[in-house]
Formats: sequence, structure tokens, C-alpha cells
Amino acid sequence: MKRLAGLILALFVGVITWLALASLASAQSISLLAGGGAQDGVSGLNAVTAPRQLATDGTNLYVAESNANYVKMLDASGTFHVVAGIGTRRPSGVAIPELAPATETAANSPNTVAADRFGVTYFTTASTVVKVDGGGAHPIIDTGPFQPDGLFASLDGAFLYVSDSGNGRVLRYDLMTCAIRCAPPVVLATGLTFPKGLAVATDGTVYVVENGLNLVKRISTTGVVSVVAGGGSVLGDGGPAINARFNLPTQLCIATDGALIIADTIANRVRRVDLSTGLISTIAGNGTANSVNNWATPAPGQSGGTFPINAPIGVACMPSGATIVSTEADGRLYRVSGGPVPTVTKVATTAAPALTATRTFASTNTPAPTSTRTLPPTMTATIAPTNTPLPPCQFNKTPINLPCAG
Repeated sequence: MKRLAGLILALFVGVITWLALASLASAQSISLLAGGGAQDGVSGLNAVTAPRQLATDGTNLYVAESNANYVKMLDASGTFHVVAGIGTRRPSGVAIPELAPATETAANSPNTVAADRFGVTYFTTASTVVKVDGGGAHPIIDTGPFQPDGLFASLDGAFLYVSDSGNGRVLRYDLMTCAIRCAPPVVLATGLTFPKGLAVATDGTVYVVENGLNLVKRISTTGVVSVVAGGGSVLGDGGPAINARFNLPTQLCIATDGALIIADTIANRVRRVDLSTGLISTIAGNGTANSVNNWATPAPGQSGGTFPINAPIGVACMPSGATIVSTEADGRLYRVSGGPVPTVTKVATTAAPALTATRTFASTNTPAPTSTRTLPPTMTATIAPTNTPLPPCQFNKTPINLPCAG
């Protein structure tokens, strides 16, 4: 009798958990944030073109636009700013000039982006990591065989984490050593198969997408590597994440509730892993590419799990609880639930407010002494164009009036 009661209780808990996941998935509404353009015939939505990986500094959204050769920032008021790039590529063999104005410097096919809360931005171009601050743009990592396919900057500005995809490593750079070029990094993990997007929890635990094996892995603060999700043969929604199937996932982020949000790219889905229960669900995408749906736009209030998204490649977890999703193939940014919604306006043609701050640096992965650094007056976060503004049609044809990142 006790055994039967235990089985009934386990079944009851399982059903309640499944219902909770189903309710969560259905509660996640999706809306178009920006992009679309020629693909769906909607004019005035070209503030982004082919967005790839995303990042947040705790307030604003950053977008790496590889094909457009730009890095952009969407601020909390709903305005896009150019952080780096001029829309064209540098000639082959021409190096990035040291400390040149970022908005006058070609940003060749930026693939990944990261930012700290002081507005200092990092992006990758080929085998180089470029830093953008008030002094301009300059390469800080460009040595050795190196293929950076994922970046994460700690919000306090202390560390930069890099997925070195070609060499199967996850690296941590101490940004206190990066005045000109960064000192050699701490190697957090090796032997990975094409690691890509990564994120770091407040306790220093690193989560990384292992694209080549369709896995998400955890790197503990003591260096232990374990599987968090993936490796299964079925989709697996509602069940343990370690039994679920991924199809070339690309980027992940950590939501405000501590869950992992994963761009499951070729599966045309955005997945959520509840780390407290180990269960997985889909919050956006129904497994069908939007291209076969004539580039549809979400209906008002549409459930994220019922809308077809086209190969999501980037995700950013915003402080409001919203998730921003990028789809490079159809040039869009989507917003999935969470928080108040301002409106997207246009690409900025005036400078952002100057930024000065005091930073406190403390290790988020291994114990280290606490030190302070005060930004000099010249180190500002003026990231809007300072050169002659490009014509608005380079970005959008009319002001955008769509839901924003929140």
C-alpha cells in the first residue's frame, strides 16, 4: 500500500510539473521588436540587418550584425545607436587601427558581442577581440591560433570570458591586464567540440553551448565540467533536460529567475532549462522555419511556442524578464514576454550621455583581492556616431513604432 501511495504521489508531482511547464510555455508571448524589411515587405523595419549574437549591459541591448558590419546598441528609450562599424569591410590584410573612433572604424563581420554595465563593449572580428570604450576601438586579444565564437563580460568589468571554438577551450581574461593587449588567460575548460555562446552565473559557474555535440555544459568554479542539457534523441519538452535533443544550439543566457535560455538554432526553437528542477521547455518557436510561413509576423499576444521562428541564433536575457531573440536568416529581433514595453524609434544621430564611474573588481570565479579603478574623465561611453551620420535609409525608412526590449 505504501509503495502504491508513493507511486501515486510521484505521478501527481510529475503531472503538476508538466502542467506548470505547459502553462509557462503558453504564457510566453512573442512580438516583433525590429527587423524584417524586404523579407516580409514591411517598410520601415530595417533598424537591424542579419543580427547574430546579442548581449546586455544590464539595461541596454547590444547586437552584432555580421553581414551589415555593425555593432549596435538599443537603449532603454527605444533608440538604436551605432557602437562600432561603418557598414563596410576593411580591405584584406589591413589591421584595426589602435584607438581609432569606433564609429569610423570598419568592423568586419562582427559575430559576437559583450558589454559591461559601464558601457564598455567587446566584439569579435575573425580571430580578434576588439574593445570599444571612450578611447575608441582597439584590439585586445589577437595572438595565437584563436577562434572566438562566444563572449561574456562580467557586469562589473572585471573579466571577459571567451569560447575559443577552433581550439575547444573556454578562457577567462582578467580585464585589469588588458590596457593594450590582454595577458594570457586562465583556461577554464578544454577538449570541448566547437564551444560557442556562454554565460556566467553570479556564483561564477560558467554555462557554455557545445555546438558540435548539441550539448549545454556547466563549468564549476573548481573546473568540473558536466552536462546540463542535451544528448537525447527526442525533443524532450516537459522532461529532464539531459534527455532532450538540440540541433546545433548557438547562444544562451541566464534569465532573471536563474533559468538557462538557449537558442536551439536548427530546431527553430528557443528552449528554457529550469536549473532547480532540471526540466526543459520551449518558450518560442514551434519547430517550423518562418520562411515557409511567408515571413509571418506574430499576432498581438501570440504564444511564443505557437509562432514559427527562423533559426534563432542569439538570445539576451533582459533585466525586465524579457528574452530578446535574433534570427539572422530573416533579419529580425523578437521579444518574448516580460516587463513594460517602450517603443523602438530610430537609429541615433546624437551622442549618448557621457559616462564616468567607479568600478569594484572582485573575481566571479576564483577568490581574488578586491581593488578599485576610477575611469579617467576621457573614458566615456559615447557610442553614437561622431562622424557624419549615414543617411537614415541605411538603417530604416521610417521611425519604428514596435515593442522594445523593456
